[in-house]
Amino acid sequence: MYGVYFFIVEQPYIDYGNSLSFDRGWGNGYVLLPPEHPWNGKDYDSIYCNIHGGLTYTEKFSSSHFKTWIGSREIKVGDDVDLFSLNLTGYYIIGFDTCHYNDNSIIFNKNTVFIETEKLYKQCISDNIENSVGWIKKWVKKNRKEKIKKLSE
Repeated sequence: MYGVYFFIVEQPYIDYGNSLSFDRGWGNGYVLLPPEHPWNGKDYDSIYCNIHGGLTYTEKFSSSHFKTWIGSREIKVGDDVDLFSLNLTGYYIIGFDTCHYNDNSIIFNKNTVFIETEKLYKQCISDNIENSVGWIKKWVKKNRKEKIKKLSE
Protein backbone atom coordinates (compact mmCIF):
# COMPACT_ATOMS: atom_id res chain seq x y z
CA MET A 1 0.00 0.00 0.00
CA TYR A 2 1.17 3.52 -0.76
CA GLY A 3 1.43 6.38 1.79
CA VAL A 4 -1.61 8.15 0.31
CA TYR A 5 -3.65 10.86 2.07
CA PHE A 6 -6.97 12.39 1.11
CA PHE A 7 -8.82 15.55 1.99
CA ILE A 8 -11.81 17.63 0.98
CA VAL A 9 -11.96 21.39 0.69
CA GLU A 10 -14.98 23.65 0.84
CA GLN A 11 -15.43 25.35 -2.49
CA PRO A 12 -15.44 29.14 -2.27
CA TYR A 13 -18.45 30.91 -3.68
CA ILE A 14 -17.49 33.14 -6.57
CA ASP A 15 -20.10 35.53 -7.91
CA TYR A 16 -19.61 35.78 -11.65
CA GLY A 17 -22.62 38.05 -12.04
CA ASN A 18 -26.18 36.99 -12.74
CA SER A 19 -25.57 35.65 -16.23
CA LEU A 20 -22.76 33.27 -15.24
CA SER A 21 -23.72 32.28 -11.70
CA PHE A 22 -24.63 28.65 -11.24
CA ASP A 23 -25.16 26.23 -8.41
CA ARG A 24 -22.38 23.83 -7.49
CA GLY A 25 -21.62 21.16 -4.95
CA TRP A 26 -20.28 21.82 -1.45
CA GLY A 27 -16.63 21.27 -2.31
CA ASN A 28 -13.88 19.37 -4.04
CA GLY A 29 -12.01 16.16 -3.22
CA TYR A 30 -8.26 15.61 -3.42
CA VAL A 31 -5.72 12.86 -2.85
CA LEU A 32 -2.01 13.32 -2.14
CA LEU A 33 0.15 10.74 -3.92
CA PRO A 34 3.70 9.87 -2.80
CA PRO A 35 6.61 10.02 -5.28
CA GLU A 36 6.58 6.25 -5.91
CA HIS A 37 2.88 6.12 -6.85
CA PRO A 38 2.29 5.27 -10.55
CA TRP A 39 -0.01 8.29 -10.99
CA ASN A 40 2.44 10.81 -9.49
CA GLY A 41 3.39 13.40 -12.12
CA LYS A 42 0.69 12.47 -14.62
CA ASP A 43 -1.81 14.91 -16.10
CA TYR A 44 -5.39 14.31 -14.98
CA ASP A 45 -6.46 13.44 -18.52
CA SER A 46 -4.08 10.48 -18.54
CA ILE A 47 -5.24 9.00 -15.21
CA TYR A 48 -8.08 6.53 -15.62
CA CYS A 49 -10.23 6.26 -12.52
CA ASN A 50 -13.90 6.07 -11.65
CA ILE A 51 -14.76 9.39 -10.01
CA HIS A 52 -17.55 11.97 -10.33
CA GLY A 53 -16.96 14.05 -13.47
CA GLY A 54 -13.47 12.60 -13.85
CA LEU A 55 -10.34 14.15 -12.44
CA THR A 56 -10.09 17.91 -12.96
CA TYR A 57 -6.91 18.77 -11.06
CA THR A 58 -3.29 17.60 -10.81
CA GLU A 59 -0.33 19.50 -9.43
CA LYS A 60 3.00 18.91 -7.70
CA PHE A 61 2.57 19.50 -3.98
CA SER A 62 4.13 22.66 -2.54
CA SER A 63 3.68 23.34 1.16
CA SER A 64 3.76 27.13 0.83
CA HIS A 65 1.39 27.15 -2.15
CA PHE A 66 -0.89 24.67 -0.37
CA LYS A 67 -1.29 26.90 2.70
CA THR A 68 -2.10 29.89 0.48
CA TRP A 69 -4.44 27.84 -1.70
CA ILE A 70 -6.39 26.47 1.28
CA GLY A 71 -6.46 29.84 3.05
CA SER A 72 -9.32 30.00 5.53
CA ARG A 73 -11.47 27.44 3.75
CA GLU A 74 -12.66 24.40 5.65
CA ILE A 75 -10.50 21.33 5.13
CA LYS A 76 -11.36 17.81 6.29
CA VAL A 77 -8.65 15.16 6.11
CA GLY A 78 -9.30 11.43 6.14
CA ASP A 79 -8.15 9.72 9.36
CA ASP A 80 -7.75 13.18 10.98
CA VAL A 81 -4.17 13.60 9.72
CA ASP A 82 -2.50 17.00 10.10
CA LEU A 83 -1.21 17.54 6.54
CA PHE A 84 0.90 20.49 7.61
CA SER A 85 2.95 18.32 9.99
CA LEU A 86 3.94 15.74 7.34
CA ASN A 87 6.98 15.77 5.06
CA LEU A 88 5.26 15.74 1.67
CA THR A 89 8.28 16.45 -0.53
CA GLY A 90 7.72 14.93 -3.97
CA TYR A 91 4.01 14.38 -3.37
CA TYR A 92 1.43 15.10 -6.06
CA ILE A 93 -2.19 16.24 -5.71
CA ILE A 94 -5.00 14.82 -7.84
CA GLY A 95 -8.63 15.80 -7.46
CA PHE A 96 -12.12 16.39 -8.75
CA ASP A 97 -14.66 19.18 -8.44
CA THR A 98 -18.41 19.40 -8.11
CA CYS A 99 -18.94 22.23 -10.60
CA HIS A 100 -20.47 20.15 -13.36
CA TYR A 101 -23.87 20.62 -14.97
CA ASN A 102 -26.58 19.56 -12.48
CA ASP A 103 -24.19 19.52 -9.51
CA ASN A 104 -25.63 21.31 -6.53
CA SER A 105 -25.11 21.56 -2.79
CA ILE A 106 -28.04 19.25 -2.07
CA ILE A 107 -26.80 16.32 -4.19
CA PHE A 108 -23.11 17.01 -3.55
CA ASN A 109 -23.22 18.07 0.08
CA LYS A 110 -20.21 17.78 2.38
CA ASN A 111 -20.90 14.12 3.21
CA THR A 112 -21.28 13.10 -0.47
CA VAL A 113 -18.05 14.88 -1.41
CA PHE A 114 -16.28 13.06 1.43
CA ILE A 115 -17.64 9.67 0.27
CA GLU A 116 -16.62 10.35 -3.35
CA THR A 117 -13.13 11.37 -2.18
CA GLU A 118 -12.83 8.15 -0.19
CA LYS A 119 -13.74 6.30 -3.39
CA LEU A 120 -10.87 8.02 -5.22
CA TYR A 121 -8.56 7.31 -2.29
CA LYS A 122 -9.40 3.59 -2.37
CA GLN A 123 -8.61 3.46 -6.08
CA CYS A 124 -5.26 5.12 -5.38
CA ILE A 125 -4.25 2.60 -2.70
CA SER A 126 -5.43 -0.44 -4.62
CA ASP A 127 -2.76 -3.14 -4.85
CA ASN A 128 -4.22 -3.95 -8.25
CA ILE A 129 -3.91 -0.41 -9.63
CA GLU A 130 -1.99 -1.33 -12.77
CA ASN A 131 -4.44 -4.10 -13.72
CA SER A 132 -7.48 -1.90 -13.16
CA VAL A 133 -5.91 0.91 -15.20
CA GLY A 134 -5.25 -1.54 -18.05
CA TRP A 135 -8.84 -2.77 -17.96
CA ILE A 136 -10.22 0.78 -18.02
CA LYS A 137 -8.02 1.71 -21.01
CA LYS A 138 -9.30 -1.34 -22.93
CA TRP A 139 -12.91 -0.48 -22.03
CA VAL A 140 -12.50 3.13 -23.19
CA LYS A 141 -10.85 2.04 -26.44
CA LYS A 142 -13.61 -0.52 -27.13
CA ASN A 143 -16.39 1.98 -26.42
CA ARG A 144 -14.78 4.64 -28.62
CA LYS A 145 -14.72 2.19 -31.52
CA GLU A 146 -18.38 1.28 -30.95
CA LYS A 147 -19.37 4.95 -30.74
CA ILE A 148 -17.50 5.77 -33.98
CA LYS A 149 -19.14 2.79 -35.66
CA LYS A 150 -22.63 4.00 -34.62
CA LEU A 151 -21.91 7.53 -35.81
CA SER A 152 -20.81 6.27 -39.23
CA GLU A 153 -23.95 4.17 -39.75
